[in-house]
Amino acid sequence: MSNIMMLNEQISSATEEQSIVTKDINTNTQTINHVAEEVATGANKTARSSEELSNLIAQMKSVVNKFDI
Repeated sequence: MSNIMMLNEQISSATEEQSIVTKDINTNTQTINHVAEEVATGANKTARSSEELSNLIAQMKSVVNKFDI
């Protein structure tokens, strides 16, 4: 009977530990998801900025080409 009680306590303890680890994994996964969304937003902003810069460069080249050297 004592063995059964010890086993039940060990199972209970292990179950509680697994529950805590599962909650930590869930929290970390949510954090990773949030950071990934921020990175994606930053990448999109960078892409738009690069496109705007490219357009400005093309405009500048057009203006510079009007000058005779």
